[in-house]
Amino acid sequence: LLEGHLVTQPAIPVTVLVVAKAPVPGLAKTRLAATLGPEAAADIAAAALLDTLDAVAATPVAQRVVAMTGDLDQACRPAEIRERLRTFTVIDQRGDDFADRLVNAHADAASGRPVLQIGMDTPQVSAELLTVCARTLETTPALLGMARDGGWWVLGVSDPVTAECLRDVPMSQ
Repeated sequence: LLEGHLVTQPAIPVTVLVVAKAPVPGLAKTRLAATLGPEAAADIAAAALLDTLDAVAATPVAQRVVAMTGDLDQACRPAEIRERLRTFTVIDQRGDDFADRLVNAHADAASGRPVLQIGMDTPQVSAELLTVCARTLETTPALLGMARDGGWWVLGVSDPVTAECLRDVPMSQ
């Protein structure tokens, strides 16, 4: 506080990009649905998306974008998801496969800034962790957060052209 006024830090000049799929029963978390059923699996996906959006909304970055695919009208918890999305720029995913959609989402979200991309169900994510990643991306051309399953949970690129390399990465294997 400075003379009774809150002193805020300027936004980190980074765009956080959340890649999301509407949590529609039968289409979301299909491996989990085999055990729990499609409604329960989609509800878990909706909860994960909502938690991810909350963490991103609390991160002090210049822009927050969600690249969405699927029909929110058919999804679990559509009103809650729409309410959270009000503070985000929402763009449609475009491309023939997941790699194309990721590359295009980076290009569409960049707005001349580095892009920090996460998925919709990243349970360890917090505003503090995203802030550290965004600050790191200010001074490095790229960053990658490895996941225990052999994949990755965060990808940051200072130039969206760097994301073009994703076209050659086997996805969901």
